[in-house]
Amino acid sequence: SDLTYVNKLHQNAEHFKSIIRASSLINTKKQSMIKAVDYYISKFNNVVAIEKEVGLTASSGIRGQMQAAFRALEPKYHNIKKTLHNLILDSHAQAVQTLFILVFLSVLLSLLLSWFIMRAILKPIRQLRESAVRYGEGDMDISFDISSKDEIGALGKSLTQMKSNLQDLANENEKQVWVK
Repeated sequence: SDLTYVNKLHQNAEHFKSIIRASSLINTKKQSMIKAVDYYISKFNNVVAIEKEVGLTASSGIRGQMQAAFRALEPKYHNIKKTLHNLILDSHAQAVQTLFILVFLSVLLSLLLSWFIMRAILKPIRQLRESAVRYGEGDMDISFDISSKDEIGALGKSLTQMKSNLQDLANENEKQVWVK
C-alpha cells in the first residue's frame, strides 16, 4: 500500500542516516550527506502530499515513477549501506591495531626507561659497595667519591668522612703506642 511504502522509505532513510552518523567520515561530510537525505525525503513528502490532493495512487503518475525509481535504487542503497558498514569495521580494526602498537611501544619504552634509571641508581651503589669491600680488606687508599648530589652522593661523602676519621683514630693510636 501507499502508506506502507512511505513508512518503509522513511525507516530506510533514518537507518541510512544512522549509518552515516556512525561512520568514520569527517563531520562536515556526515552533515552534508544527512542534509541531502533529508532534502530528498522532504521533496518526496511534498510529492506524496500533492498526489493525495489530486487523488493519484502509488501506481499512477509521477509517484508511480518515483516508487519505481526508488525500487531501482534500493539495491544501490543496500550496497552503500554495506560499504559504509565495512568502512566502519575497517576503521575500528585499524584503531584497535594502532592501540595495540601504541601500548606495546609504551611498555617497551617504560622498560627501557626503567632499565636506564636502574643502571643510573645501581652504578654508584655498586661503586660504594666495591670500595667498602676493598677498604674492609685493608686497602686504605680507596676513594668513596661519588659525583652525584643525591642521597647516594651523600652516602659516599659520609663514607669518605668515616674513612678519614678511622685513619685519624688509627694514627692517634699509633702515636700513643710509640709514646708509651
